[in-house]
Amino acid sequence: MKPHARARAFTLIELLVVVAIIALLIAILMPSLSKARETAQMVVCSSNQHQLMVAWITYAQGNKQKLVSPNPSEPHGWVKRDNTEQAITEGKLYPYVNALGVYRCSSDDRNFKIDWNTHVVSAAPPYLRSYSFSQYVGEVGVDDSDSVLQLTEISHPAMTMVSVEEPDPRGYNNGSWITGLGGSWIDWVASWHREGATIGFADGHVIFRPHEDPATLEITWFGTPAPGSPDLLYYQRIYRPDRF
Repeated sequence: MKPHARARAFTLIELLVVVAIIALLIAILMPSLSKARETAQMVVCSSNQHQLMVAWITYAQGNKQKLVSPNPSEPHGWVKRDNTEQAITEGKLYPYVNALGVYRCSSDDRNFKIDWNTHVVSAAPPYLRSYSFSQYVGEVGVDDSDSVLQLTEISHPAMTMVSVEEPDPRGYNNGSWITGLGGSWIDWVASWHREGATIGFADGHVIFRPHEDPATLEITWFGTPAPGSPDLLYYQRIYRPDRF
């Protein structure tokens, strides 16, 4: 009777080779997996803004073409001020989009706030809203002469921005977004997706636009000078296409 053959064990060198191969495969696959995750988050964010744009249009169509206000202090503001669920549920668009997750980008990683007066940085709970609405489209309650108040007044809806990702650092997104014609940002845009931002337009479509100016990635506060920035110029154009 032949004795049973003993199973051959791996040598230390063979085990090290296997470990090295696994590590190499992980190193090769990780960038692809990370890129796929970023793409998926960007798609979800675009879907969020598309839902908000459909709600924005539907609201106007059901209110004699009157646009919802981007100003959270107005009675018909699309949201209310503050970083609370109630600030979203009491907004005029919530009956049309009644899922809190739609108001937030999953890539929004803000966990701090900066005091408006002292600029002191402190910890903050997660921001519940990532999007702001252009102050040009809708009553703002201060000086409406620089705004369109009805959907039918928008002459170039496919070129006119409504919503954008805004990294307001004050502990909450105010709700409205504005830019002027000068060489400085007033509000600015986020860089949560591949160093760019998603944007919703008045005809309902949503795009992703990567930033062209590396300096846009470094903005941390309102009124940052950016003379000649292609990013600033682009947002000035889509904020008020009739001026160009």
